[in-house]
Order: sequence, then C-alpha cells, then structure tokens
Amino acid sequence: MKKTIIQHLIRALMFVCMTLLLLPTAWAQLDSIPITGTAIDTTKVYDGTTTAHIVTLGNWPLLTYNQVAIDAEAHYLDASVGNDKPVMVTFSISGPDAYHYATPPSIILYADITPRQLVADSVVLQTSREYDGTTHCQVLSEGTLLGILPNDTVGQAITANYATPSVEILIIVNVSHTLYGPQASNYYVTDSIIYIANIIRRSITAQNLLVQLIKEFDGTDTAHIIAQPSLQNTISGEDIDVVVSAHYDSPEVGDNKTIYTDYQLLGDDKDNYRLTADSVLPYRGSIVLPLIFDTLEGNQQFVATAYGFCQNDSVEIRYHVRQGEPAHYHIIFSDDAIAAGFNDTAWVECDGNDSLIAFSIPNACPAGRYDAIVEWHSAAHVSSFYHFTFSVNLPNDYMVVAFNDVISIDNSGRLDGQPNRFHSYQWYHNGEAIPNATSPYYQERGDLNGQYAVMVNLGTDDEAMTCPLTFQLPDKATVSLMPSPVATTTTVTLQGFNNQQHQLQVFNSYGIMVFNTSFQGEQHMLDLTTLPQGTYLITVDGHAAKTLKL
Repeated sequence: MKKTIIQHLIRALMFVCMTLLLLPTAWAQLDSIPITGTAIDTTKVYDGTTTAHIVTLGNWPLLTYNQVAIDAEAHYLDASVGNDKPVMVTFSISGPDAYHYATPPSIILYADITPRQLVADSVVLQTSREYDGTTHCQVLSEGTLLGILPNDTVGQAITANYATPSVEILIIVNVSHTLYGPQASNYYVTDSIIYIANIIRRSITAQNLLVQLIKEFDGTDTAHIIAQPSLQNTISGEDIDVVVSAHYDSPEVGDNKTIYTDYQLLGDDKDNYRLTADSVLPYRGSIVLPLIFDTLEGNQQFVATAYGFCQNDSVEIRYHVRQGEPAHYHIIFSDDAIAAGFNDTAWVECDGNDSLIAFSIPNACPAGRYDAIVEWHSAAHVSSFYHFTFSVNLPNDYMVVAFNDVISIDNSGRLDGQPNRFHSYQWYHNGEAIPNATSPYYQERGDLNGQYAVMVNLGTDDEAMTCPLTFQLPDKATVSLMPSPVATTTTVTLQGFNNQQHQLQVFNSYGIMVFNTSFQGEQHMLDLTTLPQGTYLITVDGHAAKTLKL
C-alpha cells in the first residue's frame, strides 16, 4: 500500500517535470531584445495612406540563439499632410528560438507628410479685353487637375490677373489656383503654362458737342464750337478729358459744306481710351456773306422837322440788306425809355431782306427824346446794331379850341399838375412854323382848317411839340342849337356829317374844356345845368362849332 502511494507520487512528479520541459516559457523568465537606432524616412509625399518607410531597423545584441528574426512596421497616426507627425514603429519576432524572447516594445518617431503635386490642365483664359482700370482677367474654363488620388475629392477655383491694368499687348497674366474639398489641404497645384493676353483701349463716346453750322465769311475755314462735348463710358475718377476743334473743308462761301471735327483726348489716363467712330462724324454747314445794310431809315427819320411821334403811334424802321441775310431782330430800349413805359421786344424772325421793323409808343408815354438799338442776327448768329433816337410829343389834349378860328395851349396844369409849365410858344400849321405865332393862342383867318401844333419851351433848353390837332370842316356840316340862349338844356342837331359816332366838347371863354361827351345819330340832348352862366363854344368831332350863351 505504501509502495503504491510512493509510485503515484513519483509518477506525478515526473508529469510535472515533463510539463515543465514541454512548456518552458510558462515558467522561465523571457529575455528582452533592446533595439537601438531604428530610423524612418523623415518625409513622404501624401499618398492617402498612413504607411511610413523604415530606413534602418536598428541594432540589437547578439542573441544566444541565432534562429530569431526581427521585423518592424511604421505607420503615421493619420494620412493627412503635416510636419513632425508622430509615427508609431511596432516590432515583431519570429524564428525557432523566438519563444525565448519578449517582443520589443513599440516606439514613436516623427516625420513629415508633404502635399502631393497636382498638374493644372486645359485652363482657358480670356485673351483680350477692353481697359476697365483693373487687372482682372476672365477665366473661361478652369480645366482639370491631374494627379488626384482615386478616393480623394478635390476641386479648384481659379483667379487670373494681368501684370498691369494699363493698355498693352502680350501682358503676362498671373493665375492662382485655390483648392477646395475634403482632401484639398493635401495637395498643391503647379501650372507651368505662361499665360499672355491683351488689354485694348476702352471705347468711349463724346456727346452733346455743339458746332455752329453757319458762319459769316472771314477768310478762314475755322468753325466755331458752341459747347464742348462730355465723355461717356469712362472709368470714374480717372484723369481724362476731351477738347474739340472744327474746320470747314474750305474757307469759301457756300452751302452744304463739310465741317470736320478734330478730337484730342487729354489727361494722364488718355492712352487707355479711344473714341468710337460715331463720335467724330463730320457735320454739314454753310459759310454766308456778312450783313451789309444798304438802306436803313425810319418813318419821318424818327425826328420829323415839325412833329415827333404821338402816343399809340407806330414807329417804323425800314431796312434793306445789300449783302447777307438777316434772320432775327429785337429792339433794346434805353433806361429812360423803359421808365417811360417801353419794353425790350422779343426776338422776331426777319421778313426777307427788305422789310419793316415797327414798335408802338405807349399810351401814357411822357413827351421827350428816347434812345433805342435794333440788334439783328444774321443766319450765322452774328450781331449787327443800329442806334436811333426818336421824340415823343405832348398829347394834343394840351390844345384847346376856343372858337371856330382860335386855338390855344392849356397851361393850367389840368393835364399834368404843373401849372405855368410852358414859357415860350411857336405854332405850326400843316407842319410849317407860322411866322410871329408865338403867343399862348393862335387865331386863324377864317375857320381853323388843317393840322395845328405848337412847340413849347419847358423852362430849360428842352422843347416839346404837341401832337397835331386836325380840323377839316365838311362843306355842308352844320351844328344848330335849340333853344339858344340856353337855360339848362338844349338840343344839338347835326347836318352834313358822314359819320354816326360823334364827340362833343364844350369850352369856356378861356379855352378850357369844361364838358366832354359822345353820342350817336344826328341829335343829342345837351344838359348844361352844372355850368355857370357865360359864353361857351361847342365843337362836334373837333371841327364843327357853335357858340351859345347860358
């Protein structure tokens, strides 16, 4: 029994020993393998993987057993481009004696991943454009990128800029590629193409040029510029302007002549522009003869020997042009004439080369001498001037018919508020001075007949003529009063008058008009209740007269 127990113990001990012999690593201490000097490539071009290349595996001591092999792998922690990126190196052992050794621990090294080169292909740029003040060049096609890894997504945006913004041919264009997309940072682009393009002058127009299309002959071919043009389509803020001169095809007189315009661009930026052809088209114009007036005169030569003009009269200026053609005229009055009621006239189209210019004397114009100028414009808009002086008379209301044969001047101040204004007198009959007729009144032999006026002295060197008063008695024109003498009223009866509308005036013995009325037909009831007793002269239409007592 004891022997059996011992046998079992011996067998168990042998089993353990055999087990230990068969599994030495389970119980023995494994040796470590120190590896030094492991090296990897310090840089690689991005390839989409984390793989790093081991250059030197390293060194380790001579092993007791030679049947052990050591291998290693290196991997970046990620595949993207960067500098000093951590690279993990892991080791493995193999061979018959590898079980005696522990696997060397992993180590961390550092290396770079540089961007991968892409090649730009088939980029198309605008080859020519107008000047716009910038360096921008239009990209017509961005082409393609060659070299992108199959699993990566990368796109590009291209900008192109001329080396200069100014007008020039064969300008180098600088092209910039901007990559985008999830993997864009892992690439860069090379573009070996030299791009060249042109910037041509910018087309501009000149507008609102005004050229005088008619000029008077002066022996030159120069055409007058009324207004210089303005430039359109220029770049704001740039130094550019234009000046234009013009000339006829010849200096001779003629119609439908060609006027050429010469445009000159000015300013620091002028070389970047060009005027379009439709801005410089020629004009058609005329060169005419200058105005020469052969005859220029007014009615009664403006200041007649006996009479000037009366209120509401028309002043007429007749002109005849020997050479040239007047187009328009207007009248410019002096300041004292403006104060007297005249107004400068508007421009009026001339009625041929032989015609009249007329203007009216204002109704309330004071007597006096006035100055004015007629300005003519020729077809070429050249001015000609004619200065003239004309006189305006006192109204004939200042003359009073005292009797059929007596006429006097009213110096009472009734009309102008200036009594005793007149100091000397000269009477006129039909435009001729009457000898020795120098008193305040004039008595005609027989009845008054014809035109009468008086020149008066105004107390200075100034003289004034009255407008004429006309007397013309019809052969059978008579005036009768019934009753006469008159108590308060009387009937006026007319015979031999041709007109139906009549003007009746009553004058006292001093020649002062004290009553004035108008009526139609051959009879009129005259009421003189308001007049004091005395002798009066009644006139009808200024010539037929009758004396009555009241």
